[in-house]
Amino acid sequence: MWLSLKRAAALLSISLFLSLLSSWVPARVIDVVPGSEDCHAGCLAAAAGWPLPYIVDGLGLSPGGSADLIGMLLGLDRLDGPRALGNWLLWLFVAGTVSAGVARWRRRASS
Repeated sequence: MWLSLKRAAALLSISLFLSLLSSWVPARVIDVVPGSEDCHAGCLAAAAGWPLPYIVDGLGLSPGGSADLIGMLLGLDRLDGPRALGNWLLWLFVAGTVSAGVARWRRRASS
């Protein structure tokens, strides 16, 4: 059973929205910063995102101990690309599973 283009676009949009919304959830990650005297071997850093934290507290102008979507958009915090992709794919899986369950429930209810 193939998804219609409209349904696929809706699932992609919903999963992106949920991933961005999850940036409100604070977290901590071990961050390795090559070339840094402080974190070249890894140190605990503030992060944001759930279930995978994908925004990491940036060095320099970023307020210490915080990471958020606005800070990332302003260039103060940084995006961890692989974690961001993983987070979005997890939300895509959740949205797809819920969508399939609703579609199955509607088919059973109409028959």
